[in-house]
Amino acid sequence: MQLQNTKDYESFRYLLSNREVNKLHVGRLVKSIAKNNLLHLNPVIVNPNMEVIDGQHRIAAAELLGVPVYYQIDNNVSKKDLSDLNSVKKNWSTMDYINYWTIEKAPGFDELSKFLSLYPAMPPSTALMLLSEDGSRDINALKAGYVDTGNMARALELAEIIKKFRNIIDFAYDRNFILSIYKVFKTGKYDHEIMDKRLETQSRSLVKCATIKQYIDLIEEIYNKGSHNKVSFKYS
Repeated sequence: MQLQNTKDYESFRYLLSNREVNKLHVGRLVKSIAKNNLLHLNPVIVNPNMEVIDGQHRIAAAELLGVPVYYQIDNNVSKKDLSDLNSVKKNWSTMDYINYWTIEKAPGFDELSKFLSLYPAMPPSTALMLLSEDGSRDINALKAGYVDTGNMARALELAEIIKKFRNIIDFAYDRNFILSIYKVFKTGKYDHEIMDKRLETQSRSLVKCATIKQYIDLIEEIYNKGSHNKVSFKYS
């Protein structure tokens, strides 16, 4: 691939599946380039249509500084290589991959995105676990465009329970708390109506814990207080 450069920033075309430009990252690049411009050592990659496959932040930084963008045209690369490329470079977040594959209409990602839009405070990796049939969260599969949303009904039920907890505690969307509710729910012994009644007089007892085990022990203690039929929420 021949290295080229230009100050015609408008010549580059952006794909819908390009991740959103992070202004903080652009700002860091501007400072770095202004100090020591090494853009020629890390060229932008485009396809023959000048669609940006990798390097949109470098283009934005170069434009702010008014310096040339160094780029290479790869005839064999396409927008579908975006995910693989950024997986190797490890600079995409989980949400970047979700947005990318949703736009690319990969199976299941529309459902995943809708779920996250309903519960925006839910950590994406935790949402993956709630939605999957076996309770796993395979990030590598996600990056490759595969997602399991087979347990949508259960995930929605759990998400509504978490949402109710959010009315009384500010850590309801912490990953460990969500996972503790998930494990308790899986026992089949948990009834949130009972928990609601217990929390009417014990809401201050529900405090932030360091581990999932501690949360489950605390939930069990609150759930069983004043009850003659004690329930055990076993965990592994």
